[in-house]
Amino acid sequence: MNEKNSWPSRARRVAGALTLGMLLSSCPSLSTMHTARPIGLDETEFSGVVGVFGFDDDHDNGVVPIFEGQVRRGFGERYDAGLRISNFSMLHADLNYALVMNDDFVLSVDPTISVIPVGDSLVSYVCLPILVDVVRTEDMTVTLSARYGYFSLDGYADSDEDDFGLTESTPLVGFGIGLRLRAGGITWMPELHMIQATDDSIDSNTLYAFSLGFVF
Repeated sequence: MNEKNSWPSRARRVAGALTLGMLLSSCPSLSTMHTARPIGLDETEFSGVVGVFGFDDDHDNGVVPIFEGQVRRGFGERYDAGLRISNFSMLHADLNYALVMNDDFVLSVDPTISVIPVGDSLVSYVCLPILVDVVRTEDMTVTLSARYGYFSLDGYADSDEDDFGLTESTPLVGFGIGLRLRAGGITWMPELHMIQATDDSIDSNTLYAFSLGFVF
């Protein structure tokens, strides 16, 4: 039997993809849970997300559920910061800064770091999303996003690389669209994102996520 197609090998590949999926489920990653426009000075916002994260490759496919909670705080007219936990284990922090801000258009950068311990390794994802609010009305905002970042596994065993389809440092690029809509007395935040490696270091074509957020 080919070692790469054996059950233990396939199981390790799936485990690696699921670990990556859990990490990337919240960094425009994938869901951003906010628009390009920062919240107001000294304002605090609490939000939650439910959704799914999926992947397809030449060997397997799968879906990972997403559960997230976030708190954001406005520290100035042009910037706010957020702290988030996803799937009860992964911690994310971001700082959203508006480079251009007027009534109808906002362009911001949102440097983000995500970390989670996995066995003897530390999984981390550092990225720089660029967010653009392209449509804004009294009750609705449409946000487009693009991001570039690095996924890394500190302490990862090189001998397992072929099984996981990952290297210790994997560059990733992603795109997404989000909607913030006030309806029925609730602020809804549906988002759709995709991300993929810029090289062959991950054994997958495209990773994608759909999430539905809401503000408490």
